[in-house]
Amino acid sequence: IFTGFSNALAGSFFGVIVRRLLLADVNLSIVDDDDLVRKALKRLISCAGYHVETYASAEEFLSSGDLEKRHCLILDVRMPGLSGLELQRYLRARNNRLPIIFITSHADDASKTEAMDGGAIDFLTKPFKEEQLLAAIQKALRLITGAEAPVSDLSTPALPA
Repeated sequence: IFTGFSNALAGSFFGVIVRRLLLADVNLSIVDDDDLVRKALKRLISCAGYHVETYASAEEFLSSGDLEKRHCLILDVRMPGLSGLELQRYLRARNNRLPIIFITSHADDASKTEAMDGGAIDFLTKPFKEEQLLAAIQKALRLITGAEAPVSDLSTPALPA
């Protein structure tokens, strides 16, 4: 019934509002030392309807106390201090299975292999397409829910005149 209800609303303004409300409970974190990258990703992901928090370092993320409230982590590989791969190892050593999507400007096979072997959802090389990141987020949410995650819709129908 809900699927039919959702499909019936898919093109309507009300349907967009319902999807946005469903996504508002999804909490994502972005950890990247580049302020411009953090802001751009936050804007993109927020426009897709998700709640986003940003952190300039792995240490800031760990000290935030928000770890248990997160559904997905978007993580830069190379950062001053604790690297993204080191944060992944830290979390896994503590049995934290938070889905991680790595982003990097410095892709190399060894880093990608380590990230993916450590359970990363995806390993995206900057610049990447918006659709690639949003698809990786969907994959992460399916993994943690065991079901189809609510689908974000970046296109908002125009309001009737």
